[in-house]
Amino acid sequence: MKKLFSLLFVFTLLLSSFPFTAGAEMRKTDSGILYTVENGEAVIQGYDGAGSVMNIPAEIDGVPVTKIAAQTCRGDTSVSEVRIPKSVASIGEYAFAECPNLAKVVIKGSNFIGRSAFRDCKALMTLTLPSNLETIDDFAFEGCTMLGAVKIPKGLKSIGVDAFMGCEKLRFELNGNAVAKAHARKYNIPTSFTDTWEFTLIMIVLVTVLLGGGLIFVSKKMKNKKRPWGAVQ
Repeated sequence: MKKLFSLLFVFTLLLSSFPFTAGAEMRKTDSGILYTVENGEAVIQGYDGAGSVMNIPAEIDGVPVTKIAAQTCRGDTSVSEVRIPKSVASIGEYAFAECPNLAKVVIKGSNFIGRSAFRDCKALMTLTLPSNLETIDDFAFEGCTMLGAVKIPKGLKSIGVDAFMGCEKLRFELNGNAVAKAHARKYNIPTSFTDTWEFTLIMIVLVTVLLGGGLIFVSKKMKNKKRPWGAVQ
């Protein structure tokens, strides 16, 4: 009997370590955004809309949207644009990772971007970060090969390991941020247009054109010199 009571006591302790939130059933907005309500706050869980733009509202039925859960839209092929409101405090890990058609992300709020949140979004070209952003976690944008210039918020305090690894076209607009400057130096991320591959390509084309024009000019001069005196022009 004592063993039975001991087992029941241990089982009760285990249950108490996993909080169950009343009203956490999955819900869906008219625009196809899936969410749960936990402790009086809405948590985004997925997207099942007809359009390609996932426009997350600041509140749903009077409940503030404060969080985007882990793996919310991981691997979603329909989403091409995501707009995140100021009310959101954090974006979970792998939330939008591996979305092949995601080309634009506008984050108006969120002070934390989780681990691998946008990892391997190969089509991502435009990224707007919020002024209150403090942390970009490890691998957050790794493999976003099309990502261009990103304006870094002044208050950013931390950029994780390999957060922008493999972003071949990336350029930081530092905005006076020392953390971003150190990260750019460590990972050889350009911080001005003259450091980018586009500038290098322009210079190569320009030099090639100038050299080509110079060679044509010299060639004509040489031909004129070879003509005998009195020859008809």
